[in-house]
Amino acid sequence: MHHQSIPTPAAWWPVFRYVLLSLSLGPSLSLYAQSHGHPNILILLADDLGWNDVGYHGSQIKTPHIDRLADGGVVLDQHYVTPMCSTTRAALLSGRHPSRFGCLNATNSRVFQPGMNTLASALRDVGYKTYLTGKWHLGSLPKWGPLKFGFDRSYGALAGGVDQYLHLYKKGPFARTWHRNDKYLDEEGHATNLIADEAIRWIQEQRSDPFFIQVAFTAVHIPLQEPDQWLRQYEHIAEKSRRHYAACTSHMDAAIGRIIDALRETNKLENTLILFTSDNGGQEKWVPRGSFPGQYFDCPVLGDNQPLRGFKGQMYEGGIRVPALIHWPARLKPGLHKDPIHIVDWMPTLCHLVGCEQEEDLNWDGQDIWSTLSGESQEDFVRTFYWRMENYSALRHGDWKFIVSHQGQDNELYYLKSDPYETKDLASKEPDRVAELHEIFVAQRALDSADVLPFIPDVSPLDLPGTVESLDRKITEGTTIRIEGPPSKLRDTDKRENSAAAGERVLEPRRALPAGVYQEVRKNWLMTQHSDASRAGMVTAIRKRYGDLILPHVTRPNVTHIDVEHQTLIYPPMYYGNSDSVSVPAKRLTIHALDEQNRPRHLVAYYVNYDKTGPHKPDVVFQVNGHFGRNPSRLGLGIEAQGGYSGAALGKLAIAGIPLITYDDHDIGESSPAEGDENGLYRTLSNLAMMDDSLLVHFEHVDVLGLSGGTERLYHFSMFHRANIRSAYFAGYFTPLWIYLDNRDRTGGPFGYNSDTYNETFQSFFQWADLVLVAIDHIPHVAMANNTYEGGISKSGFVNEMLPALRKFTNRFQVRGDDSDCDGKSNTRKNLSHEYDLEDYLQFLYDLSEENTQ
Repeated sequence: MHHQSIPTPAAWWPVFRYVLLSLSLGPSLSLYAQSHGHPNILILLADDLGWNDVGYHGSQIKTPHIDRLADGGVVLDQHYVTPMCSTTRAALLSGRHPSRFGCLNATNSRVFQPGMNTLASALRDVGYKTYLTGKWHLGSLPKWGPLKFGFDRSYGALAGGVDQYLHLYKKGPFARTWHRNDKYLDEEGHATNLIADEAIRWIQEQRSDPFFIQVAFTAVHIPLQEPDQWLRQYEHIAEKSRRHYAACTSHMDAAIGRIIDALRETNKLENTLILFTSDNGGQEKWVPRGSFPGQYFDCPVLGDNQPLRGFKGQMYEGGIRVPALIHWPARLKPGLHKDPIHIVDWMPTLCHLVGCEQEEDLNWDGQDIWSTLSGESQEDFVRTFYWRMENYSALRHGDWKFIVSHQGQDNELYYLKSDPYETKDLASKEPDRVAELHEIFVAQRALDSADVLPFIPDVSPLDLPGTVESLDRKITEGTTIRIEGPPSKLRDTDKRENSAAAGERVLEPRRALPAGVYQEVRKNWLMTQHSDASRAGMVTAIRKRYGDLILPHVTRPNVTHIDVEHQTLIYPPMYYGNSDSVSVPAKRLTIHALDEQNRPRHLVAYYVNYDKTGPHKPDVVFQVNGHFGRNPSRLGLGIEAQGGYSGAALGKLAIAGIPLITYDDHDIGESSPAEGDENGLYRTLSNLAMMDDSLLVHFEHVDVLGLSGGTERLYHFSMFHRANIRSAYFAGYFTPLWIYLDNRDRTGGPFGYNSDTYNETFQSFFQWADLVLVAIDHIPHVAMANNTYEGGISKSGFVNEMLPALRKFTNRFQVRGDDSDCDGKSNTRKNLSHEYDLEDYLQFLYDLSEENTQ
């Protein structure tokens, strides 16, 4: 092996130059090209592979085929990439820092502008056949796929990491991602094998023209699903996730071995330049949150970047310095290359190598490093490397590394020549150095795109992939609605109507019934019958019970078309803390569908602040209300005459600029049931299904917000949704632990009795705590808001019954709101009632552990 420890960096680096490189071939390369032709180029890109996860770095993981490439090639001791997958792939194919395109993180949006020159298009211009097999993740729709950016053929995943057997990405608009030549494809097999098989076919087919193949493995990205063939090698590793990670790495190594064998058997190995690298450092851990379509296990231990500090997604060396090598028997002698190089260097270097003549200045950040790799030149220069993400940026200038926080934390400074593991922060001791590097950082930042790519696609729900794309639309322009306000005069009345005393008038008679509803439902699963069950066991049992009782009788309507009316909402000063009038853009969407009996349905939804997005704002909030009513104390959007907008507390989010989708469930009458024979629950679930399929499924993340009866609807929604729900915030309860699904006293409610044919089916008790447990298990971040003046029924049901029942099985949820400690006293002095605190909800969104689109 070449080395098992990390030499300290060299003192000087080659300088960045923001000019077009000279691409004339040197004499030795010219002679070589004349006699041997252009070399084939094979880039092997691992996904999330750690520094200490290859054999030639001393790892316990077996990688014999990668090790043999290292033995016969040049090991790149200081090979830098970016902290995330999309950003590294953009840098590799462009020779530029990804922030120049506004790409700061993993993204499903299109990164490159149409027609942009890439490494693939440059090589194709000089006669190469260009192929990509594996992960693309530079635009996760076929219309943004590899064929649009220089590749002749492509195969694999358009989006990020996938289920290894289902080949599906995370739930949402990009779930279906496996393709060949930018057309979706369904096939069987493990992704690692399929990706390698495609590369082998191309190698065997290619007879004369030189080829460029980028093999972008999805290994060792989560989710990990390895056959026993590979797991058996690591039975000695006790930790399950690390054992699977090791097996996944060896599986990938074997696939690389098969590709090398194909080169050897077709006599192409000698004249093939092979670059092996990881796209970023190893990932520290992963907890499945239900975003992927299958069932997976917790992964507390994944990649190993020792002795480097940090992991994937961080600016420390462990996140950006990765195992890498270059192997070309015909031109490169085996050895160890100690000088720092960057992933942006490969496009200039390879273009120089094959004589690409570019007619335009490509503004490369990288430079041609061939002379130092080949030993033809030993010149030393000072180089500057630059990284930028949403929360942090970093700069390496010579041996100094400067990490800049965008979250108000202290900046950091390290001298890598003597401290390669970043153990001594020198920022406070070197103020002049910090000032110098900050000036360089500002100059680099000025070269970045002003537009940052969002995590959501750069399309709106009126131009979306999937079912909506082909729908007929009727668009009406130009309605302006002025909101009356401020709507705050009835808050005290609302408090009185929802007081604990008022609630007791309802609860006490039920408690007095010896064999009545209240006593009977206290024998439910969560409270008594299954107190020793695991959370997973309980969730499975609840889902089965729910499915047997309700879902067989509910079908998803088939959405046919959407009508759109553009609106502008104008809020008066002081409507909700705003000193001036606020204009809010909105779209009134009338969604039309046919049910299972081919009967027409329609549902009116509203998409507010559709033009807003940003790094700390949710992709979209889906607000669901119960009985909308017209109580001004609930701070509705205030358009009672229009219907639908008068739901509780919508005006808060509208004024705050949060992208918001909401709909009127039934109280105002903007959803259409089939007359006379439809149970309220059936209607609710059908409406949610229409929202899910026509709008929500097209967003990267959905943050659901339930208020009053909307919490009940969202409990149900957690059972059957297709959208990628990232968080749930439940407020304004009025939800005791139990409810009778055929409560005839609530004829207008979601479970009202309407002399319908499904009535007998729904004559059953159901526990809200059951559904809440499922929601907690399936949604990554769940919060329940408890308010000081919440209704008595809600207080009794939530504080005294639901919380103790849930905590028998899980603590994976937050209690928030005006009375988060449930002592009956306001923690904020706001004394809230049947509403929610906007500041608390925005803080909840801000504090989310962002599950990255990897």
